[in-house]
Amino acid sequence: MTRPPRSAVAPPGPVPSATRPPGSARGSAVRPSMLSIPAIQVRSTLETLALSSTGVLRVPQHPAQAGWFGGGSVPGQIGPAVMVGHVDSLDGPAVFARLWLLRPDDVITVTLSDGSSARFQVTSVQRFPKDRFPTAAVYGPQPDPQLRLITCGGAFDGHRYADNVVVFARLAGTATDV
Repeated sequence: MTRPPRSAVAPPGPVPSATRPPGSARGSAVRPSMLSIPAIQVRSTLETLALSSTGVLRVPQHPAQAGWFGGGSVPGQIGPAVMVGHVDSLDGPAVFARLWLLRPDDVITVTLSDGSSARFQVTSVQRFPKDRFPTAAVYGPQPDPQLRLITCGGAFDGHRYADNVVVFARLAGTATDV
């Protein structure tokens, strides 16, 4: 996999298998296909992402496209669904360039492969140093359907960003395309 030289999402560390939610995507035929965030003008198809051999979440291949962690929850199911995207590339801003601008109550919609959708409301936007990434809070079990969006943030040293920006959101509703 070729990555842009300025990777917007440094892998957020190993995903502990003990914290993977019971409603994970393994074996599920339904997948998220589209992400829409009107407040920051994002509309992106979704690449399915997996873990590397070292247990680190891979990043999307294309800066203009977000990715969904296929080993976690499907959006709308119990547990955190995790999506990542680049903040920039050598060509300019990427899909999550404005992620840090989201505010509580902003709406995020994920369309699923079966035509249904899950609507989430942002509860918080936080920035964490990469060496103190909150793995359990992002990937750990949750009692209800939640969404996490991750990109890079903070200072850029010419090779990598110092921080990760994480958007936390809770399910606000679902819809079925009839």
